[in-house]
Amino acid sequence: MARGNKFASGKYAWAMCDVCGIRCKYRELREETIRGRGTGTLACPTCWDPDHPQNFLPEAVTTDAQALRNARPDTGLAASRQMYPNNNWLTPPFPPPDNGAMTVRPGFKTGDAGGKP
Repeated sequence: MARGNKFASGKYAWAMCDVCGIRCKYRELREETIRGRGTGTLACPTCWDPDHPQNFLPEAVTTDAQALRNARPDTGLAASRQMYPNNNWLTPPFPPPDNGAMTVRPGFKTGDAGGKP
């Protein structure tokens, strides 16, 4: 004797959505899940949302490594904390170029050779 199914297929059956209360076909209803486990709530296709991947975060590896392998001590700590050592912003650290170019001095116009300001 052939074994039959325990339940009917429901291809002609109607059901109510547990979320919005709209009548829809029984076979269109889907069970809502949280963290992969069913909640027992049957939802229509418009109300049903897939389980969000962020709900599975505690199962994933969430460590954030902070330490470095083979770390070295900082030897230039004092030098790196000075923004301009020895007042270097007042004088340039290099000599001015001497390539025959005319230099402009404050108070003189560019065409003046040495006249009065």
